[in-house]
Amino acid sequence: MCRGTPIPLPKTVIIRTWADLIGHFDLDKGVWVKRGDVHSTDANDVQLHFNRSSIQNTLVWFQSRGVGLAVLQEHVPGDLIKFYGVLPQRWFRWFYQNPEKVPGHPFSVERVRKAAEMTAARLGLDVLLATS
Repeated sequence: MCRGTPIPLPKTVIIRTWADLIGHFDLDKGVWVKRGDVHSTDANDVQLHFNRSSIQNTLVWFQSRGVGLAVLQEHVPGDLIKFYGVLPQRWFRWFYQNPEKVPGHPFSVERVRKAAEMTAARLGLDVLLATS
């Protein structure tokens, strides 16, 4: 859970790419290392690691590209999905990121939708539709 809210979120740490990693995560579970300044611009901007040296190598690689922030996030087993939603119309669509790699973990689409709406509300995200 995200502190102070019922939003379900894996353990997440935003760090400088030159920071020390000691003690942040249980590496046996796996840690996602993601570019932290903008969206992914390279296939390797989001990587799953299980040891400190590979995480450190990714952070060094980010530094070499001028990326100063990284997001480290605990891996949670499950199906990788993407979703899009528009409020206040409550339009919500989801799909499997890699349909050929679906382990088939059961999940509630309604819980994903509600979590997305809570997160949008918490962050103050609104989508206004222009009409002419």
